[in-house]
Amino acid sequence: MVRSFKLRLLVYLFIGTSVVIFANRLLAQHFLSEQLKERLQLELAQGLHHCGQELEGRERYLQCFDRIEAKNLTALVANDHRHCPPVLSSQEASGPCRVLREEAAPWTPTNPVWALPIERAEVTVDGQRWYSVRRTGQSLGDVLMLRQADAEYFQNQIWALRDRNLIYVLPFIIAALCVLTLFLAFLALRPLRQLEQYMLTLDSSNLQGADQPKPEFIEFRRFLSIFQDLRARLNDSLSRARRFAGDASHELRTPLTILRGHCEQLIRRLPVGSDTQVQARVISDEVERLITIVEKLLLLSRADANSIRPQMQPLNLSETLEQMIGDSDPAQSGLQVRAQIAPGIVWHCDRSLVLQMLHNLYANAINYNRPGGWVGISLSRQGDSLSLTVENPTAQVSDELLERAFERFYRADAAHGRAIDGHGLGLSLCLEIAKVHAASLSVERRPEQVFAITLTAPLNPKTP
Repeated sequence: MVRSFKLRLLVYLFIGTSVVIFANRLLAQHFLSEQLKERLQLELAQGLHHCGQELEGRERYLQCFDRIEAKNLTALVANDHRHCPPVLSSQEASGPCRVLREEAAPWTPTNPVWALPIERAEVTVDGQRWYSVRRTGQSLGDVLMLRQADAEYFQNQIWALRDRNLIYVLPFIIAALCVLTLFLAFLALRPLRQLEQYMLTLDSSNLQGADQPKPEFIEFRRFLSIFQDLRARLNDSLSRARRFAGDASHELRTPLTILRGHCEQLIRRLPVGSDTQVQARVISDEVERLITIVEKLLLLSRADANSIRPQMQPLNLSETLEQMIGDSDPAQSGLQVRAQIAPGIVWHCDRSLVLQMLHNLYANAINYNRPGGWVGISLSRQGDSLSLTVENPTAQVSDELLERAFERFYRADAAHGRAIDGHGLGLSLCLEIAKVHAASLSVERRPEQVFAITLTAPLNPKTP
């Protein structure tokens, strides 16, 4: 299963952001709760210190509370506080005011930063906690109290408002995460894209790595070092394989040629039609096949090493194709040749290489044809280029054939159970010859299982 790196990164960022938001919510609630508690007690102290003389008149007290220089956090302290006067009434004598007076609540000095002569305490009455302040040293003076439950209710309203706003901004958070994901993916994948671009420029001719990529980030230095080591080993392996193929092919040519000559002499000396002559002819045919394979391998090894130096000269391709068709014997193969050849097309090319390519394409169309089928050859000129198409009907044009047609030693007949003479080198050799002439070869499947090979080449190629 192929996974998306960007999608995975988005999921990780979303989970990470959710954890950060949740952790921040818990930490904020903890610290802000303490800060809110401190602030409410400060406001109680300010109200008692600045407006203590107005406690008996609620309206006057509220007006005084609003005039305090320090801006108040909320009207909660002014509206929901409880006043314990010096002399308790009968109703007040049974509540938290009595606890503060009779049970010796733990009064402590306020925060020195407040700079107020105020003491504070916290008491629990009937399961409810109260914040309390009084003037320093006045045990029977005025006391202001605020119930913790009222503060928590106010605090929960703030949290609810915050959560509601979080829901509103959630789409923007998700959109920001998507943009951040794309940006981070772009940054993370940038070195890999650069390496990809470099790898796309590599082929068998430049594996030596003269223009090695330099790591932009120190974290990728080890990765590039491993890649360069693999490239160097691959280049060494290809060089060894090329040398072996070239040396082996070159060394085999001479003994095979001598063997072919001795077979021909032996055939002429043996009685005509004898079993020994037939066996000698079979040996001669197999030697000829070996020579053909060796020559193709030698040419391919030269192509791999970029050592083919074409001898460019004008070739009347139109006349060459007509002559090739005329020299063939359609009756022998049982196939019909359909030719559409534009006259007067002259190609500046290596004559011997192009003739070999044309014969390979034509032989491929005959060998992989249907009984009673046909071979189509069309040649046309398109501006400064030529287009040559060789097509033929076949039993089946599979996707594998389209993908591996130019692969060396690949034979389509193996997939169809057909025994066709060949080595699987013809089309790969045609491709190398096309590359030498700055041309391209392509295969396609046409209606009714027709296999077509198209050569597109400049009439005057620029070759090294």
